[in-house]
Amino acid sequence: MNKVLTIAGILVITVSLLAPTVSAVGTNYDVVMYPQAQQVQQVSANQASKMALFSTNDLVSSASAPRTTLFAANDVSAVKKVSLSDIAGHWSESGVNAAISKGYVDGYPDGTFQPERSVSRAEFIKMLIGAMGLNKQQAESGDNWYGPYLNIAVESGIHRYEDFSQDINGAIPRLEMARLIVRATDAEKRKSIDETDDLTFVYVAAKKGLMQGLDGGDLALDQDTTRAQAITVIERVLKANAGGKLEVDASAVMLAEVALTGSNIGSMLNAKSKPLPLQLYLGYDDLDVSVTQVIVVNMADPSNPYHSWFKDVAKENRYFNPEDYIIAVHLNINNRSEKPGQRLVMPQTLKIWNSIRIDMINSSTPVDTLQLLPLKDVVMYDTWIVGAFNKKYFEDAFARIGYAGFSLNLVNGSGEYRFVEGKLKP
Repeated sequence: MNKVLTIAGILVITVSLLAPTVSAVGTNYDVVMYPQAQQVQQVSANQASKMALFSTNDLVSSASAPRTTLFAANDVSAVKKVSLSDIAGHWSESGVNAAISKGYVDGYPDGTFQPERSVSRAEFIKMLIGAMGLNKQQAESGDNWYGPYLNIAVESGIHRYEDFSQDINGAIPRLEMARLIVRATDAEKRKSIDETDDLTFVYVAAKKGLMQGLDGGDLALDQDTTRAQAITVIERVLKANAGGKLEVDASAVMLAEVALTGSNIGSMLNAKSKPLPLQLYLGYDDLDVSVTQVIVVNMADPSNPYHSWFKDVAKENRYFNPEDYIIAVHLNINNRSEKPGQRLVMPQTLKIWNSIRIDMINSSTPVDTLQLLPLKDVVMYDTWIVGAFNKKYFEDAFARIGYAGFSLNLVNGSGEYRFVEGKLKP
């Protein structure tokens, strides 16, 4: 694979003369890029003046021994000098420098980049299309400045007109950005027959490493995209399309997975979850019980975004080991008719099989395990069933079959509801 090296200064590239290709033409010398660059060295102008220079023809006609090609970086038009007053030390500094060097974004006339300024939908599309090197149509008289970029984005399948329900000159939310960057890296999702929904776009973006979370993995989908964030994700798009490996934010993936599927069983147990909501039958035809969410937490890993929900469990349960796994099952219960004298005693009704029951009564977290549910009135309840597992239970399962599973059982033995359908496919 050919690699184009563009950094400021004068470079000496020692290459093996295998299938050279002319990728750019400099002021004085043809710049030749080879598939296998063996050495890259930056030298001063004084050193460069003492070194032999080879033209393209010299290199191509020479013997196959490695030679040295010398060129000035300012001979390559794609390279620009970066000098901005407000990016030094900013978390996006390297990405901004790379983007400006590649020419698909510029600073402002006052010498600033304004990395925290929001970017519009039109601006983001222009940057993305420009960075990917897609040919834009020639603007016609009277066209908006973004028209040619928007047209090529639509023609290539990266954007659909219906994606934006708001003003194209308005700030682009991170959710809308997710659609564009996933399509930019996936030819299948550019096809007109693709019907991927928003939550899937977000999950794929996080899973691929195209998007990372903010605090605690929060993807902040409703927040406007900043210029710094825009540059960062576009650089990731370019890296992904070049076959590079992206860093993945595990917390962001987990939060996106829960938003999409209702559980983090895939991330935590390497298992395929049954679709949620899952309907349960607790003995009454007019009592609707459904599992809407399943959360798995390794309590030895505080980076898990749901760890804080259960951080006080160890203080309240003497049987709990701080290295245990916790599984929390969320229930929606709708009693559609009055049942005088009837009630559900939850500890005597449902349990997570093979786990230690954890009670979280009047919890300050989103988890609250109600104990007694009277059915004398038409009423709806929101509650959780929580169980702790010794970590060895899951470790043994991972070692034996590559994934782990669990079930929710009726205490009287009349029913079992499993939540895993098998090993998660790569």
